[in-house]
Amino acid sequence: MERLPKKNMRKEIGTAEKQYSRVQRPLLMALCLALALLLPPGCTGQEALPYPVKGEQNGGACLPNNDLLHVFQMQAPLPREKDSQIGEYVRRVYQDSKGHHWFATNKYGVARYDGEALQYFSVDEGLGGPVVTSIVESRNGHIWLATNGGISRYDGRAWLNFDKADGLPHSWAWSVFEDSRGNIWAGTEQGLARWEGNGFTAVAAPGMEGRTVWSIAEGPDGSLWFGTQDAGLFRYDGAEYARFTKSDGLPDEGVTSLSFDKEGRLWLGTMFGGLSAFDGQHFTNYAEQADFGGKEVWATLAGRDGEVWFGVEGQGLFRFDGKHYIQYGPEHGLEVRAVQTIFEDQQGRLWVGGGGGLYQLAGHQFFHVSKEGPWDGC
Repeated sequence: MERLPKKNMRKEIGTAEKQYSRVQRPLLMALCLALALLLPPGCTGQEALPYPVKGEQNGGACLPNNDLLHVFQMQAPLPREKDSQIGEYVRRVYQDSKGHHWFATNKYGVARYDGEALQYFSVDEGLGGPVVTSIVESRNGHIWLATNGGISRYDGRAWLNFDKADGLPHSWAWSVFEDSRGNIWAGTEQGLARWEGNGFTAVAAPGMEGRTVWSIAEGPDGSLWFGTQDAGLFRYDGAEYARFTKSDGLPDEGVTSLSFDKEGRLWLGTMFGGLSAFDGQHFTNYAEQADFGGKEVWATLAGRDGEVWFGVEGQGLFRFDGKHYIQYGPEHGLEVRAVQTIFEDQQGRLWVGGGGGLYQLAGHQFFHVSKEGPWDGC
């Protein structure tokens, strides 16, 4: 792997904005506004470059390549009405077996787009809580959600909720997952639980009990992996639990997200240690190789094409092909700096959500998806 020095990485990722005089800037801004209103939206299909060749990439409006338009986009982005967003904070994106897309929000419950209409489900519709942080569909077609009011299950007609009184260690749930054997697992504010058919049972996992379980994933060999808030990473092989901490090479013991690539490597996002990968023997910590402007990674995705996507708090989205990093931000139409979810759907479309709403990638340009869409292409 090419090792990028931190100082060179920062130079490649960020350059200074062009300077304009106080007299020139208002004139340029007025001209840019006029052009932005007259020109129709449309994606250019240009390849995204590592930050930051100014003027070579388009702004969030998918406008033609033009340095003046670029200055307008960066200096005075058009305001977006909060009421038009799926949610001001989109925590998860998921697609069920029917092809319906589900969007977890930090305030409005969950929204479902069935190809024709967008429908919200929150407390008034029977959801356990308005904060949704995880979504999964079980093999019988039920939708399970982790909420701040426990685990909610939807059978297509009504919601059924499970909290501490139903066996969860805590009523605030962070993660929910179905393994290849059909077992439903729930990570809560104070430990792990497993569905037993009519309720949950707390799992006695040494070192994980009483700890917040943020993320769950399954490896190619059927082993289950659990990321916790401050107790590190856990592996369950069906018989016993193994724990990995900083003493084993883990960069940080707050593991926010987990994703396996097609080679069987586990990619991890951590709270204070950045992006890491585990090959079964050793951890590779990428924050030691390049400076991404921060080390708080809340979302990771190992894509089907072998590339890895991850978000860095305050810095937007990164794509890693094994040698090079490409950063996506406002210049590519992506106005989410706090990335919470990265999802590749059945059609191969990439969705990104977080603080700033919901976005989809079209070619090499992102476009904003509001309550009215667009749902496929900008």
